[in-house]
Amino acid sequence: MDESGLSLEALGKRIQCSKSTVSENLGGKIPPQKFVVALIEVTVRAELRERRQTEAEQLRRAALHPPRPAPGSGRLEGGGPGMGQSASAGLLDIAALQAKHIETYESLTKALSQRDELRETVVQSQQLAMVLYGMIGTLQDRVVRLTEDRDRLTQAAAEQLAAGERAEVAERKLTRAVQQETRAQGELERAKEKQREAEELAIRLQEKIDRLAGELKGLRAQGAPVEERLPDVSPAPATVPAEEDDPEGDDIEAALLRAEVVNDTDAGIVERITTELIQEQEPVTAPVIVLDKGSTFPNKANTLWEAFHSSARLTGNAGMMREAVHMANLAVLRASRELGSDHVTTLTTRGTHARWTAKAGDPTAARDLYARLVNDHTRIQGPDHADTFISRHDHAHHVGEAGDPAAARSLYARLVDDRTRVLGPDHPLTLATRHDHAEWCARSGDLTSARDLYADLVDDRTRVLGHDHPHTVASRHNQAQYIGEAGNPYAARDLFAQLIDERGLALGCGHPNTLASRHSHARWIGAAGDSAAARDLFLQIIDDRTRILGPDHPDTLASRHHHAQSTGTAGNPGAARDLFARLINHRVHGPDHPDTLAARHDHAVWTDAAGDSAAARDLFLQIIDDRTRILGPDHPDTLASRHHHAQSTGTAGNPGAARDLFARLIYHRVRVLGPDHPDTLAARHDHAQWTGRNGHPFTARNLSAEVAAARARALGPDHPDTINSRKAQLYWSQLSEG
Repeated sequence: MDESGLSLEALGKRIQCSKSTVSENLGGKIPPQKFVVALIEVTVRAELRERRQTEAEQLRRAALHPPRPAPGSGRLEGGGPGMGQSASAGLLDIAALQAKHIETYESLTKALSQRDELRETVVQSQQLAMVLYGMIGTLQDRVVRLTEDRDRLTQAAAEQLAAGERAEVAERKLTRAVQQETRAQGELERAKEKQREAEELAIRLQEKIDRLAGELKGLRAQGAPVEERLPDVSPAPATVPAEEDDPEGDDIEAALLRAEVVNDTDAGIVERITTELIQEQEPVTAPVIVLDKGSTFPNKANTLWEAFHSSARLTGNAGMMREAVHMANLAVLRASRELGSDHVTTLTTRGTHARWTAKAGDPTAARDLYARLVNDHTRIQGPDHADTFISRHDHAHHVGEAGDPAAARSLYARLVDDRTRVLGPDHPLTLATRHDHAEWCARSGDLTSARDLYADLVDDRTRVLGHDHPHTVASRHNQAQYIGEAGNPYAARDLFAQLIDERGLALGCGHPNTLASRHSHARWIGAAGDSAAARDLFLQIIDDRTRILGPDHPDTLASRHHHAQSTGTAGNPGAARDLFARLINHRVHGPDHPDTLAARHDHAVWTDAAGDSAAARDLFLQIIDDRTRILGPDHPDTLASRHHHAQSTGTAGNPGAARDLFARLIYHRVRVLGPDHPDTLAARHDHAQWTGRNGHPFTARNLSAEVAAARARALGPDHPDTINSRKAQLYWSQLSEG
């Protein structure tokens, strides 16, 4: 704790414990061994952990097994002079000392929490100032541009009425931009003032923290029993919308409103903590001279592209994705103007712009930005330069995210070869590229290759990095995943059980990575045939993820999704339908987010399974329209909804239409995914079944035989899908002969 400077709240988040539990374990109760291990993990440097662990365990054993009092002596065995006082007097002294300990410790904890709030306020003010500097630069350019437009149109107004109307519009936009610039300047001054106030308060709080820490150490020196001692705490030192269409002005207006909200919030925090300090009757200290923080902000020594580039990072990290993309684009324009389009720094700003474009939800645009960046990196820095490799890596990833996993797989394969040639086979970046290549092999449908690639990668990462290295464990996680996807759910289940044990021991049962392995373990238990057990495990994971990550966290929602799915496969399709309906309403990402669309898709699936095929058919039609609009007609998710729409069309009583829909779907899946992709083979299988149900058992038998052979070749003869197609072939053969 001395070296970490963490408050109770911050420490609790690190070790997945509530603040009250941390306070209880540090405030008098002998902590459990698991708590001690977790505490050392987050507060002690790696090279010192083993020694600190040994020392802590010795102290803990001493606390659990204190020396026994000598018979009739009223003092501990081996006690020095003065230890023979009456037991009641000793207990009173200990109680008084412990009460003073607790009082001092609570005051110190409160001061630490206040200091953390002020530090966060300082950081927020710094970030806001960076954003506002960028905004002011944008507005200055906008004022110049609008002034030129206004003057030009005013000059032409006498010649043309429409030009005069446009001049009036330009004048109103100019007035708005000037007002916004004034407001931005005002908010900037507020942010800087709040930063100064927060820094001054933080200095006063640091003095209080130092004083309380000294008092606490003095109290400990008075000889409290081992089991009553509290930990040392010695924190580290403080380090109005326009009537006309004006989208650019509207974006600036929205950003200004956010800036005002942040400033108001920061002002409330500073005012509250100031009031608390006054109420505690803290002695008034002499005015503190705060060193000039000018170097923190863009100033005359900084260029405008740097301000925009920093603003993009800060706004993006704060969740303001649209603003991040806008600021990153401005950084590219400014850097191109100031440094030249081929300058290495300009290329860096372009990479930032592409990254935030992807995070804002537009992988297609990001893919195209990275493609141009790869060409320019190759031309300017050479094909084997590290920056060129990074751009190629990001381009391959977003090619896949934009809906072309086969192309992503091929791009990663070439990058693996080039990084192996330049960096060597054991370089961490080469291994990372192999990891992503295996992932996109799986997403493109080659599950067997993905499984085998991960097996080789696990061996190499274990040899180079170690068995327990996070990257090795991540590859083991994916290896287990694709062992299951390739047709062996039992092995996947057992591998994830091992990962849970290892991650639970190393990280704790509540760590997000442990929860991820628990999630996958539950999934493969269901796939191995025990849907009821999977359903119950997902319920436990939902509780833990809700408690640790929050109810709206994507991982929590993913567990709710799989819980609904396993509820249906466990035999209750009506309950699954209702769970998915509630999950759709709860989705926090908006109606067009891929996760929301996935929940709507599965809601329609279980509506069909619950017996209402006509309603499911209509739901799938709506989902196909939305997925086509948002993801594109060839996206695998769009094709998946078309598959289920064809299925529900058949179960709703129209086998001929279902057969024809599957025939068209096969064509598109072969074109997009390839003939051997599992989804293509699934469409061929269902096309054969609806052909038979439409009165053509001979054709269905032949089609099923072809699918069985293709599945045996692509997935293996023992894969469940291969066996299913063989059963279908036998069924239609018997029916046609009978």
